[in-house]
Amino acid sequence: KGFDANEFAKKAHALSVAHGFYDTEEDNRLETKLALIHCELSEALDQYARGMPDVYCQDKRCERFQSDGCNGCAYACGFLGGSAKPEGVMIELADACIRIMDMMAWQNMQIRDIALGMVDVAAAPIQRLVLTIHQRLSEVFFTISPVPGDWIDKERAQRMLNWCLRAMFYWAAAHGQDMGRLIQLKHRDNQGRSYKHGKKI
Repeated sequence: KGFDANEFAKKAHALSVAHGFYDTEEDNRLETKLALIHCELSEALDQYARGMPDVYCQDKRCERFQSDGCNGCAYACGFLGGSAKPEGVMIELADACIRIMDMMAWQNMQIRDIALGMVDVAAAPIQRLVLTIHQRLSEVFFTISPVPGDWIDKERAQRMLNWCLRAMFYWAAAHGQDMGRLIQLKHRDNQGRSYKHGKKI
């Protein structure tokens, strides 16, 4: 069975609720959720800027772990059933996808057509991918109503968020990665993390 984005979104949202990401008024602001997606995208670019691999872990128990840190094996412990925290460019993009899916489930939005091809995205460098998604998320921001928790144009917001997901899924596929699989890997890691992952929001 393939990756069911809408079913996964429900699981991601349930986990976010359980881990406290909806406990306060600030947590429940639409702009808070959007800002945190921006953070994940910037972390993906930071991984790339530091020359880190698409997917890796930093578990010292791993036989591939070198004295100076992870050597960047593409199928690290997390893929093999271990408990190592997955890291890397693609993992940060998976985090961004998870946050978008969480937000969409919260707002009763449908995820559609993430498997559609996007030829212009496939060839884009990560800098352009990240900037373009930042731009689309900013467009989503301007569909939020001044009334807390409400929308001026929820349908447009849903289209923009679907576009962002589709772009990341297709870009990952164009670089030899299965975003659905990476999302499930990161979700498994998130299940064992602390309240709000140790953060304020």
